[in-house]
Amino acid sequence: MPARPTPNSLRTRAKPNRTVAPPPTSPLLLCDHLIALAQEADRAGYPTTAAHLVALVNGMFDEPRLHR
Repeated sequence: MPARPTPNSLRTRAKPNRTVAPPPTSPLLLCDHLIALAQEADRAGYPTTAAHLVALVNGMFDEPRLHR
């Protein structure tokens, strides 16, 4: 079992570099998370929220409509 950190070791830990942007996330991964959230919302009794999340997923891959 690892040793508990001491107050001194907590202060000397390397700080994350917040100036570097994280790598871009795949749209498929984002959609997977949105679908999982929609399922949880539906199970929790929030069908309107679930439908909105599914609509967001559908909107990510719909072709843009051309205005005529």
